[in-house]
Amino acid sequence: MAGLYETLKRCLQEERLVAVATVLAGPAPVGAKMLVYPDGRTEGSLGHPRLDAAVVRDAVRSQRRQESLRRSYPAALVAGDAARGDGADSAESVEVFVEVFAPSPHLIAFGGDHVAIPLTHYAKELGFRVTIVDARSRFANRERFPEADEIIVAWPDKALAQLQVDSSTYIAILSHDPKLDEPATRGALQTGARYIGAIGSRKTHADRRERLRREGFTDEQIARIHGPIGLDLGGQTPAEIALSIIAEIVATRYGRTLVRAEEDDANAAPATGTLRDVEVAGD
Repeated sequence: MAGLYETLKRCLQEERLVAVATVLAGPAPVGAKMLVYPDGRTEGSLGHPRLDAAVVRDAVRSQRRQESLRRSYPAALVAGDAARGDGADSAESVEVFVEVFAPSPHLIAFGGDHVAIPLTHYAKELGFRVTIVDARSRFANRERFPEADEIIVAWPDKALAQLQVDSSTYIAILSHDPKLDEPATRGALQTGARYIGAIGSRKTHADRRERLRREGFTDEQIARIHGPIGLDLGGQTPAEIALSIIAEIVATRYGRTLVRAEEDDANAAPATGTLRDVEVAGD
């Protein structure tokens, strides 16, 4: 148990997403704990393999939503286990609490261009950690980004290899340079990031989707990209565009999305829209 607490402490210090499942009551070892990572790896056990497997599924889903969970599990999951000593079934259920420890939301901006400057400021105001990634040192430096938590001067693939990316991560691809944007997009799609947005016109995004299909990405994977990035607020300046991006990120964080009027009614005016609840990708 001491080892589990040390691992949890290290995850919290490193701002890594993790969950701890605890048996509260029922025909299972009360107080037993199991650490569950977003990818389903575990440390410790609740005392019964079938119970562990059921709880892991729910704990992974809870981490995607970043919501803790209390749930009753059928006693059949532990019935007949030698560890109980009686081999008998029981009508009693097993109560388990899954506590999700979510790190601060993390914005990774690929491209230190003009839009990234106000976007960093907005994100910091909202409690995000911010990482700027750009292979061009003139765009990725402290003079441009004094508020950023981390600045990485590297190509996207090299940067992603050293970054922790999970469902607390929001990726904005901003450079307008295909040499940076395309590898950043390909790399982002292979992560568990909660949000991926890519700058560019509708035509640019359509061309991007077609290239990704040719490279073997599925329509489901490609649909994860918010493009053109940001809510359509009609803004033109870097600060206005950044505002539209952070608004879309916040909407995604809280399970909301902009449904444009034309998606509900082909004859409706295209300038209006509403926010609606949506399922988190992967649920």
